[in-house]
Amino acid sequence: MAYSIPSFDPPSYESEIINYSYKSIIMLSIIEDIKLFISYNKFYIFINNFKLFKNIKDKSVTFNDIIIKPNAKLLYTPVARNYNSSGPCSKKDWNEQLNHYSSGEQMMWDDSKTNSSKCGDVFATCFNGIKVEFYIITDIKSPHDRLPNWCSSIGQANKNVIYIKPLEYTMDWTTWIKTTGYSNNWNCQGTKNAGNSPRKNIISYLSTPK
Repeated sequence: MAYSIPSFDPPSYESEIINYSYKSIIMLSIIEDIKLFISYNKFYIFINNFKLFKNIKDKSVTFNDIIIKPNAKLLYTPVARNYNSSGPCSKKDWNEQLNHYSSGEQMMWDDSKTNSSKCGDVFATCFNGIKVEFYIITDIKSPHDRLPNWCSSIGQANKNVIYIKPLEYTMDWTTWIKTTGYSNNWNCQGTKNAGNSPRKNIISYLSTPK
């Protein structure tokens, strides 16, 4: 029996060149994609390292997505345990601010008599013998923006208005006394700026992971 050998046309030289060129284009495209990917990742790493370096340089800390500077001042004010039947009442005024916050309105308070607070400073409400709650100062307004029902006695009407936002952190009274270095019988009386040592201790404490 005779077998026939199938015939085929050998690939032409031109088709081999075209095929090779096509493969080369694909390879070059892949290489460019890889280079682009590497460049993007290097850029991403660079940006993150830059942010890390910046935070290390200024030693800022983030507390509940809010940046606190190491040189932030600490302003505190007392909130009375009971309502005052006559005259100014810090409990009434503070509860009013809590209601504002619950309604989505801006919380505010008055500055100390030195009017030295700045945006980014920390504000604390002292419930003497019980707890301390912390806020960040987001804006400063003039005394003309004081609420009509706030005390307007001598020395009060000239105080700036501070806008505040909750840090959503509460410190028990024992920890507050221990951290600030105040005596065990210390009580907050009036809106005041903390001294440098208590200020540094509290800012450092807030920057420690909880």
